[in-house]
Amino acid sequence: MRAAATGLAFVVVATVSCARTKPPEAVGTASASDEPPVSQIVTSFVVLACPDARKMNAQRAETALRQILSPCDKVPGGRAHFAATLMPGGRIALASAPGDPSDGVVPLCVLQHTLTHPVALERPCTFDVRLEARQIRRAAATAEATSAN
Repeated sequence: MRAAATGLAFVVVATVSCARTKPPEAVGTASASDEPPVSQIVTSFVVLACPDARKMNAQRAETALRQILSPCDKVPGGRAHFAATLMPGGRIALASAPGDPSDGVVPLCVLQHTLTHPVALERPCTFDVRLEARQIRRAAATAEATSAN
């Protein structure tokens, strides 16, 4: 009889300890709509012309392009579009994007880089480069960063 009473007491204690009186959001945390948005710079590189594409080290080319964009934490006007040419000998040339020259914009942050690269090339390789600033909610940014890992 004594063993049955102890088991009953355990069940009652477990039930009481698991009960909640308020949901977690009611504790006083700020809602997601009260938090300021997070800025995110989205970049893309597309090969326009590269006769040495099959021989080129694509990883080094991508790293070189990412490095010239690394100082860019803001994009004036919200977007930029230009051409970056990796030249034989290690120099990077910047120009307006193909098509309408008035459409191309090279942000000043790109000019903070030395504009050199380590990619071995025999002929120039030109890339179409686009940057776009986006505003996202902090909760979405946290989820995106977590999923990227």
